[in-house]
Amino acid sequence: MDIKYYFKLYTKDHDFIDELYIFSGVEYTKTLNGIGNMTFNIPINYLSQKEIELCLGQHIELYMIKDHKEQLLWYGVVNSPAPSQNDINCTCLGYASLLQNRNFTYIELDSENEWKKTYYSKTYGNLIFTLINEINKVHPTGIYTYSNQDTNLVTDRVINWDDDLYEKIQEFIEDSNCYFTIDENRRFNFYKSLGENKNYYEITDYNILGNWDYTIDQTQIYNVINARIFFEETIEGQDEPVQTILTSHAEDINSINMYGRREKVCDSSSDIKLQETLDAQVAEELETYKDPLVSCNVKVGISDVFNIFDIEPGDYITLNSIEKQINQSIRVLEYTVNLTDNIVSISLGNSIFREVMPKIYRFK
Repeated sequence: MDIKYYFKLYTKDHDFIDELYIFSGVEYTKTLNGIGNMTFNIPINYLSQKEIELCLGQHIELYMIKDHKEQLLWYGVVNSPAPSQNDINCTCLGYASLLQNRNFTYIELDSENEWKKTYYSKTYGNLIFTLINEINKVHPTGIYTYSNQDTNLVTDRVINWDDDLYEKIQEFIEDSNCYFTIDENRRFNFYKSLGENKNYYEITDYNILGNWDYTIDQTQIYNVINARIFFEETIEGQDEPVQTILTSHAEDINSINMYGRREKVCDSSSDIKLQETLDAQVAEELETYKDPLVSCNVKVGISDVFNIFDIEPGDYITLNSIEKQINQSIRVLEYTVNLTDNIVSISLGNSIFREVMPKIYRFK
C-alpha cells in the first residue's frame, strides 16, 4: 500500500508558500486540552533550491496520501527551526500556542485604583470567548472564536492586566471540567464533553510493542471536598466594604465506603464570587478525585486494525490484555506518532504525569 506524507507551508497570515516533500524524522503529538507539537528534519539544500526559509510563526500542515485520498494529520506553527549539519531541525507547536504570551494590557484602572476588570455572571465558554475577542481587538492572536457548546454554570471572575491569556483559558477549562480544541482553520471551540466511542479499535497483547504499564493509584483518592472563600467588595455609597463568606461541601458515600474517608480542600479560585459557581466546582472536583487514578502508557504498531489516524484525544478505545487481565473501554489522553518507525506511543486513562519544566535563568 502506497502511503506518502508531505507538508504545506504558509505565512503567519496563512498565505500559501509551498509544499515540501523531502524531509525525515517526523514525529507529532496530539494532547487533550493542550497544545501539541511536531518535530522533523529537512535538508538545507532542499529549502535553498525552493528559495524557502523556515521562520518562527509560519503555519504548517502535515498531510498523508493513502489510496489516492488526502488526510490532514497535524497543523500548527513553526516554533524553533535550528540548523544541524546539513539539515534544519524544526520544532512546531499547535495553534493554541498563539494564545500564549498575551496579556490584558487594555484593562484600565478600576474604582479601587487597580489594573483589573471583573466579569460578572459569565458562563465559562462565554467568558473565554470574551477574553479572546477582546485581546484580538487590540492585536489579533490569529485564533478566532467559533463553536461554543457552553455549560449552564455561571461565574464572576477577576482578570488582572498582567494575566496570561492561555493560562487563564487553562484555569477556566479546568474549573469548568470542560474541553477546547482549535481546528485547522484556527477556530477556537469550547465543549461540555468531547470524544467519541471508538471501541472497535483495540490495543491487545498482539499489537503492543515492548514493555508497557497500567497503573491504578488509590493514594490520590479524595471523596470529601470542602471549600471556603472570603472576600470584601467596595459598594458605592457605603463607608465600609461588604464582606462575603462562601462555603461548600460535597462527598461521595460509595467512595467513602470503599476506600475510607479522604478529605481535600478544593482548588477553587479566589476570583469566584457566586455560591452556585463554588458549589459546581466542588462537585466537579469530587467527580474528578473520588475514583483511583488510572494511567496506561503503551506503544502500538500502526495498522488498519489500529488506525491512529482515525483517533483523536478524548476518544474511547478498547484495552484488552489477557496477560494483565484487563478488558475495558479507556480514554485516549495523548499520543505521539512516529512516522519513521510507524508506531504510536499512547497515554490512556484519566491522568497524565508530566515532568516539571526546568527553570531558565537569563543573563545580560
